[in-house]
Formats: sequence, C-alpha cells, structure tokens
Amino acid sequence: MFWKPVTDTRLSNACARLEPAFFASERWFSHRGHSGELTLEDILTFQPDTLSDHRLCLLLFSVTPSPPEAAGFFYFIPLWAVRGEREERPLFVKGGYSFFDGVHSPYYWSLFQQGFLEQVYETASGWFIFSSEPWVLPAQGRLHGSSSNSLLFVSQRFLIKNYRLVFPGINPELGLNRALSRKKAGIVPKVYGSLSYQSSNGHHYTLAMVQEWVSHHGSGWEVCRRLVADREALFHEAVALGRTLGEFHRELAQISREENRFLRFTAEMLAEKVENLENFIFLTFNEELTAEAGVAADKLKKVKQALTGCDLGYCFRIHGDLHLEQVLKTDSGWLLIDFEGEPLKPIHERGCYDSPLKDVASMLRSFSYRIHGMDLTDGETLEGQLADRFWEGYCATCGREWLPEPAVSRKLLELFQLERVVYELDYELKYRPDWAVIPKNGLKRLVEKV
Repeated sequence: MFWKPVTDTRLSNACARLEPAFFASERWFSHRGHSGELTLEDILTFQPDTLSDHRLCLLLFSVTPSPPEAAGFFYFIPLWAVRGEREERPLFVKGGYSFFDGVHSPYYWSLFQQGFLEQVYETASGWFIFSSEPWVLPAQGRLHGSSSNSLLFVSQRFLIKNYRLVFPGINPELGLNRALSRKKAGIVPKVYGSLSYQSSNGHHYTLAMVQEWVSHHGSGWEVCRRLVADREALFHEAVALGRTLGEFHRELAQISREENRFLRFTAEMLAEKVENLENFIFLTFNEELTAEAGVAADKLKKVKQALTGCDLGYCFRIHGDLHLEQVLKTDSGWLLIDFEGEPLKPIHERGCYDSPLKDVASMLRSFSYRIHGMDLTDGETLEGQLADRFWEGYCATCGREWLPEPAVSRKLLELFQLERVVYELDYELKYRPDWAVIPKNGLKRLVEKV
C-alpha cells in the first residue's frame, strides 16, 4: 500500500479542538478530568492509494488551558479517519468523519516502512522525521497483535512503541536503546528506527520507536513463579540475571564515560538524597504511619552516619525503575526493557543518573513482591537466598569497578532499598492498601539490620 501525504481542510478543522472526553477510556490519556480541551498544534495526513475515503493522521495536541504540569508537552495521537458513519464504534464522530485509534488500524505499521524510505515530511509548523539505523528493518509482514494502547506487534518480527505524552528532547529510552544497539550489546532489543517531530521553533520530540520483537519465555515475574518448585534452577536464573545487570551497567558506564557523565558519588549527593527522603517521609506518611516514619528516619540517620567519610563509588546512567516485569527470559539469557522513565516527567528529569546500586536495590525489592505473592512457608528465607545469588552474579560481571568496598556497598544497598520501600509504602496505601503489608515487612527487616 502506498501512502500519499494530503491536505484535508475538513479533517483538520474537525480536529482543531477536541474534547478530553473523547479519550477518557484510553489508558495513556492523563487529563480525563480536564475542563479545557485539546488544541491541534500540527497534523500530517496520509491517504492510502486503495482507500479514497480513509485517512491516517499523525496529530500533535496541546492541553488548553495549560495546567502547570503540562508546560511544553504534546499529546501524540495517531487517528484513522473514515468518511461517514461506521458499524464499528469510533472514538468520536466529527466533521463528517468517524475517528478511530490509528495505532490499532490495519495499516499503521506499513506507514513506518514507507516513512523510512521518505524520511522527512514537512508540515505547516514543523517536520515529521523517520530515522532508521544502519541495519535493515525486517521484511514486510502482517499485523500480529498489540499490547495496551502504545505497543504494536508486527509478524513476530518487530514492534512499534508509541509515546503518547511527548516532551522536548530525545526520549531517554530511545537514546539508551540506540546506543546499546550500536554497541551490539545483546542485553536489550535492537532498535531499527524512530519517528520524531521537529517544530519550527527548534524543539525535538520523540514520537515512536521501532524495535526488535524478541521471542521469550516470559518476564522475570513469570519465571520466578514457574521455577519456585525447582530451587536449583531458580537460583541459577537469579545468578544469570545478576550477571546480565552487571553487563548492562558495564555498557552504561562506558557510554557515560564517553559523555563525560561518569561521576563520583559524593558526600554532598548522599546528604541530599537522605534529606530528600526524610522530607518525603514526614510530608507524606499519615498518622497511621507515625511508627513507620520514626523507624525509617532513624534508620536513615544510622546509614548516613555509617557512610560518612567513605568512598561511595560512582554514579552514571542506570535503568532507574528496574523490576521483574522489566526483564525477559530468552533462549540466550536475560534481556532488559523499558528505559522510558516516568512518562509524566519532562525528558530532562527522566534520564536517571545515580549509583548503580539503585537498580540492584529495586530488583531485590521486586523479589520481595514476587515471593510474597506465592504465599510460601519459607518465603523470607527464599527471598534472602535469591538476593544473595543475584548479588553474586552481579559482582562477578561488573568487576566492582564502580562500586565501593564490599562493606560500604552493602550499606549503600540498604539506603537504596530503604528509599524504594518508603516510596512503595506510600504508593500501596494510596492505591492498593491490601498490598501495604509487603513494604511494611520490608521496612521492618531493613531497620532490624545491624
């Protein structure tokens, strides 16, 4: 199918202003209760050569009036527009068109293949740019399936990940995956290309990433559940996962060195982290958590005191939100995925530069969640054994070049676990009260450590 860029004034006028209610049921839409509207900032419209009454549109909207947290961002919303009414239920009907989610149209993926040949499409307010990597995009295939409203899988060969909330700057997930792909690091899925938008005022937005589809045997969460009855195999995978994280950090350390962002973890950074965590505890923990707030703050002071004057190692770009759902088990080992960061934060706040022990601590906390969910009689013992095996694999691969001495590393690891568990407790009490027992138990064990 050939896609021809077209100007459709009636369609553009129909999309000039849209009601947030049109997208209230979409998981990616964060302004469901907004009293204003979505204002069209730019549009690129294609007509397929075989369907004259159909349009595939790439649209960028701002939220008006703009709330404080919305400064600088657009919503990227691909729409499939069909003249007249249809039997299928559309997102909305306006201006003589029925509008559907373009990502789930039968042809969205084929537009990307043509786009990588055309590369740049100029619009009234900027440019839509398709950028490809030096290796070949997989051969054309049929639509295979989709996951949520942002991922599109094509013929078990590649996937298109669409970023719905887009801020100025290169998305950190694309930047990191691209850098690791070019290094031929087999610990992340390969990047084939991306779609971006360049505004006339010079701002750059990442709209989508085309990535290798990887055959796998499930996430770390699923693998742990399957292997819990075979402890030897489970421990083997914990070591292997630790090794993969060590290799991942080794690659990121090198990239950070090349960017001159491989830095000492200083006493000032430690003091700032502890102060921010203390403030978070006392500002967010309610009256029901007075005891937890007290013991957490006391533990923080002890950890800070123990680390004062120590060499704290280095900090560089890390994953930042690592857990068992962010790793996939493949025939050749483990892969790490999802480096996007917090989607609601601007790009400059998402690139996570911190001690690599933050990622280690996050995975240890994820083990805690997974073991709790299996309701085992020896759960606490198993959690400790998995943590030891994971740490063993990690240290064997990373070579400890960016870590302080073992005793200091263990104490820093306590700090990052404490940081993670405090945020977990706040989240669970707000959204999943029945799960709050997991971080409560985790906090209890952490404060009891000598």
